[in-house]
Amino acid sequence: DIDRYTSEVNYDKFFLNCVKLAEDPLFGLHLGSKLTLQQLGVIGYLLMNSSSFGQALKSYENFQSSLGESLVYSSQTISKVARVSFRIFGGELTGFHRIESNYSALQCAGLELTGRPLKYTKIGTKRRISQYHDEYKKIIGIIPVEADSEFVEFDASYLSLPIINSTPDLTNIFEN
Repeated sequence: DIDRYTSEVNYDKFFLNCVKLAEDPLFGLHLGSKLTLQQLGVIGYLLMNSSSFGQALKSYENFQSSLGESLVYSSQTISKVARVSFRIFGGELTGFHRIESNYSALQCAGLELTGRPLKYTKIGTKRRISQYHDEYKKIIGIIPVEADSEFVEFDASYLSLPIINSTPDLTNIFEN
């Protein structure tokens, strides 16, 4: 129900308060590292019953608007590299927290879905992160580089990994 979405102004206030209360300038990155698919409700169950990680990623793209409209991501494969790009609409004060939560959340989802770690080969960010290199390396295994857009890249072969304990026959049920 779009009318029930939290406004960007209130979402920014909420995130800023979380950062302040947690005294954590990398709140988003740490928040995403705690993701479980059950927290996504029916969308999480849709992902868990996909046939491959690539299908789960496409399903998430199709249904992400039900979780909110301010963060949109899309994926593409170029040669042997898969890229997931992130864009924020509004919420500029905390947008990077939401993007960074997706850096680590995508890895959590990949591990939970496939049983194999999702290792990034490159992360692009508009944010300067020079003072936090150690924490990025610890949480997501790589240090982001400054770029004109927000994205993560990984080996495209990861997209074909099967989902463990999947029941693809349930996909239509969860989509509906």
